[in-house]
Amino acid sequence: MTFRRAALETAYIGVLAVWLGLLIMTGVAAATLFPMLKSLAPTLPEFALYTGDHWRIAGGQIANRLFTISDIAGVILIAAAAALLAISTYLRHLTYSALAARWASLMLPAIAMAINLFVLHPRMGRTLTAFYAAAAAGQGPRADVLQTALDSDHPLSTALMVLLTASVLIALVVAAWSLPRTASSTRRIAVGGGVGGAEVVATVPADDASLARRG
Repeated sequence: MTFRRAALETAYIGVLAVWLGLLIMTGVAAATLFPMLKSLAPTLPEFALYTGDHWRIAGGQIANRLFTISDIAGVILIAAAAALLAISTYLRHLTYSALAARWASLMLPAIAMAINLFVLHPRMGRTLTAFYAAAAAGQGPRADVLQTALDSDHPLSTALMVLLTASVLIALVVAAWSLPRTASSTRRIAVGGGVGGAEVVATVPADDASLARRG
């Protein structure tokens, strides 16, 4: 394996590993945040007119910020992974089957992220903003309706988070699986004439083929 390919492979797997770790930590943080705030039972001065649970408001604001940061980082990381994979495709470092598997595995998190960014996240964001406004104004019935709408979206949000995390893990596994699948690990080259003018063919590592030709 050449240094250039080793650097590309390390960067590609590193990007996926960082993304996977980010998703897992975001999920763990969100899962532990709400029970912790519920036990603390905070009271928020900004929402003094709201008679409902203030820990839901505090948890929602923190979790929304966490998921926003995770989404922004995810866009950057998937763009970096796609760019690195495009370079590997251009340089033909891997077999066609390995490249196809990597591109297919990268499409899975891209689809999950697109659904979250362009469908679910905007809808939940609008509902959350309206909920905060109603709670701050002391409009309990309207806030309850909006809270119910948020609760109905949570299963889909959780499913998308799990799907995104699983798909990034799959992409990481596919990347590890395709590591030894070099486009041409060996090449047959002509090295000169043999007895009676017959051509002599030798099999050498792909990285050494250009040197063998010069020799």
